[in-house]
Amino acid sequence: MAIISAEVEASGFVLRLIVSGLAGDFGDYALSPDDAPRVVLASSHAGFIKSGGVVAAGALARSTVAMVPLRLPVDVGDPLIDVIDEVASGGNRQIRLVLADHIYASDTALSLAVLAGWRTGEAAASGISVTNSSTLVAPIPAMRWVVQPFQLDAAPVYRLSVIVASTHPVGFEPVAGVKFTLTDGTTVKTVWKTALESDNSAGDNLRCYTCTIDASAATALTAGMLRADAEVYPWLGAMRTTDAAGTRSMSGLAARYRDAAAESPLVLAYDPSGTRYSQQWVVLDPVNGTATPSSAMVATSLAGAKAVPAASKAIDIRTAVQAGWLQNRTRSAANGGTSGSRAVDGMRIVIPSGGVAVSGTGTTVSPGLTNAEVPVYIIGDPDDADSRANCIWRSGTAAAAGNRVVNIFAQNLTMEIGQVTLASSSTGSVFMKNVTVRGKAGFVTASTNITTVTVAAGTYNYSAQNVRWWRTGLIMNTGAMKFGFMRNVEHSRQGFGFVCVKNRWIGSAEDANGGGTGIAYGMFDVPTLTAGMEDIFFSYNDARATEGIFIQATFATNTAQTGTPNPSLRRLVILNNVAEQITSGFNGSPLFKLGENEDVTISYCIVEGNTFAGQRSNFFYNDPPVTTLADISTKTNQVYGCRVAGNGFAWNPNKQDRFNDDATQSIRLANGITPVNGYRPHLTAGWSDHMGAGREGNYDSLGNASASTSFNLYYAGLRSRQEPVSGVGSLGVVADRSNNGTGDGLGDYRPASGSLLLGRVRRGNSDRDFAGAARLADGAAGAFEAAATGAALLAPVGAVHSSFAGSAVIGVVVGLMPAPAAVTPGSASPTLALRIDLAPRDAGSVLLTEAADLFFGDLTIMVDSGRLTLMSGEAGLALPQGIVAARTLTIGAEVRVFFARLD
Repeated sequence: MAIISAEVEASGFVLRLIVSGLAGDFGDYALSPDDAPRVVLASSHAGFIKSGGVVAAGALARSTVAMVPLRLPVDVGDPLIDVIDEVASGGNRQIRLVLADHIYASDTALSLAVLAGWRTGEAAASGISVTNSSTLVAPIPAMRWVVQPFQLDAAPVYRLSVIVASTHPVGFEPVAGVKFTLTDGTTVKTVWKTALESDNSAGDNLRCYTCTIDASAATALTAGMLRADAEVYPWLGAMRTTDAAGTRSMSGLAARYRDAAAESPLVLAYDPSGTRYSQQWVVLDPVNGTATPSSAMVATSLAGAKAVPAASKAIDIRTAVQAGWLQNRTRSAANGGTSGSRAVDGMRIVIPSGGVAVSGTGTTVSPGLTNAEVPVYIIGDPDDADSRANCIWRSGTAAAAGNRVVNIFAQNLTMEIGQVTLASSSTGSVFMKNVTVRGKAGFVTASTNITTVTVAAGTYNYSAQNVRWWRTGLIMNTGAMKFGFMRNVEHSRQGFGFVCVKNRWIGSAEDANGGGTGIAYGMFDVPTLTAGMEDIFFSYNDARATEGIFIQATFATNTAQTGTPNPSLRRLVILNNVAEQITSGFNGSPLFKLGENEDVTISYCIVEGNTFAGQRSNFFYNDPPVTTLADISTKTNQVYGCRVAGNGFAWNPNKQDRFNDDATQSIRLANGITPVNGYRPHLTAGWSDHMGAGREGNYDSLGNASASTSFNLYYAGLRSRQEPVSGVGSLGVVADRSNNGTGDGLGDYRPASGSLLLGRVRRGNSDRDFAGAARLADGAAGAFEAAATGAALLAPVGAVHSSFAGSAVIGVVVGLMPAPAAVTPGSASPTLALRIDLAPRDAGSVLLTEAADLFFGDLTIMVDSGRLTLMSGEAGLALPQGIVAARTLTIGAEVRVFFARLD
């Protein structure tokens, strides 16, 4: 017996072999994909590699394995019997095997190796040439900016950060690197980043690719709008950039800061001398001020604006804006931007400490006002210790109108909404940072919008960072309101952004004034999508104590993308979230609802590192709606090129051809078609996910009360398990407080000892879990790595951790290390990562290697006489700032040490 030929089919996930020999059955295959795979397909794909702090062209050598033999589509007459997909082929047999990973049309050098016994009677063989007939296009990485535009208050140093996810991470790095640029249209500043880092600009330590660029350093940039771009270089596939034209054009930049497409520049503002954007300050006096505007209300500094006599201060926002109009400042043309008269770009309107600015009052602003480049800032008093609580912008009794301000940036205050629109009917966009949004007294359940301007196609008009949105009936994404950015937001009303990271759901027990029931108690509701809305990120969100849906996406009127017959979604990324549905107020909805009962094409999406506790996670279905006889044999959904990895599910049902659909059954009955059942053999366009291709390291407990094995995957994927019996599995976590546990919410979803979540994950798109702990090789599925044990937190006297392997990586988190505990790597080339919360007197770490890198990522305190001893070779020592206690560094012979400061 022998393999005569091998070919990857057009779908990219099926390996077709022609073998000599007799017919086989499922029991004849022993593929052992998890432990000792017997069918291994090697290939190579062009991509990029790290090279000296930057990125260079390279290739990713890949190895994927065959997991299971494919079955034939379901037989409508006998739907519960699986029939193996083997057919006669010229006296031989054609067999089809499911690959663990997708092969792309651009993969090269395909070679197959098999071990003896992979199929009954088959011998070992290697170097078998494989024809690549895949038509699947290689993916590009998903990407989004994770900083707000107009970082005017951060000038001249700008934080640039992008979150990235790839279908093919290497280790725990999504891509090889990112190149950042910042330009005024003439001078270009460039920074490379080849590793994930923490961006703490929102106080949340978001892991992403991040850098800072000083616009004033070396050749200074010109004041005006700045353009930031990112080029993302994947391990596999083509580079992706926010500058598709490759020209860094400044033309029309003022209109691009709200672009919905991921491949859009980040627009910033630069004003080093404070004369272009930052020289208009107005301090309101809502009690003693006047509604008669005067240019004298406007000062060039906060102190100057505060020095204006109380009776001469603007009484409200509209009066302040008219004062800016009277000042008649001209904004000159610069950096591709046009000039503007009566410009109020960057104007700061200050609500005083303890003050309440009521909208809907004051003088109507005269025509001709411009603020095309930078929003008008409405801010709480910078001198107030808690301006967010003490400075209030409140909805009035009459609708706000007539201030002619197009763009507003609210910061360091409270916005009270609900009675009438808060912002003017002219206002097209509202940015929020460090703001509390709540209902005005007496209107805490009202759903009145903040502004009435409808967002233009392909753009968004709201963004929020460090915001608390609660005690209001206004959903965060409704009507004229379309969020593009939500970072570090606490909310009790549904929201949505193209990038939603580090947000927290406020449950009804915490906010009893949330208003509404059912679907209203759900964290994110994706609106009808347009062609430009791809690359949607939901990452590191805390959706515990929810009574409804974590994420719902609707595609019914979404545009069909090029090459797809259906409304489509590409590069949706659900990464490192924890979602928990509770008993109180439960509305029966799944936690995750995507692609169910719709015509949809889902491609290159990533669902990774999540914990979904208490309810089902319905996604990547092939269950299109049917209403006619033609529908039941033609309508089909598509799912391809996706990655589902390292998740912990309460139940992850999947509907394909073996799902008995009620609507199909009714149509057959009405048309006299037998057998009268709801099976649809043509539903194979979603098979790559259903068969386990692109799935790895998941655990599905089927612990949900309504779980049914009728909806199980055909194969769960590499190192994955889907329980074969409903209701008997458990996530095995420290404290399950979902529907499947105590039901009262806010559980602890770290894997407990012996959990089936453990030992499943080998690669991923983040090097940190939800709580910030390091992701580990052979680590845990779900949002969290395992809870630390007593032994890991306390090392007794004399405890030593040693590695004598040829290449070792040692990660140690030490809560308390008594004297004289030590960590000693004895390998030829170790990497040692330590987190030491307390190192008592004489505690030490000794490196006995020829070439060692020692990185202290979080060294809280090292007491007097604590020491680090380097015995030989060359070592790099990086210490964070803020270490104030005495310490000693002992350097042995022939040791060279370099220091780097970590901010």
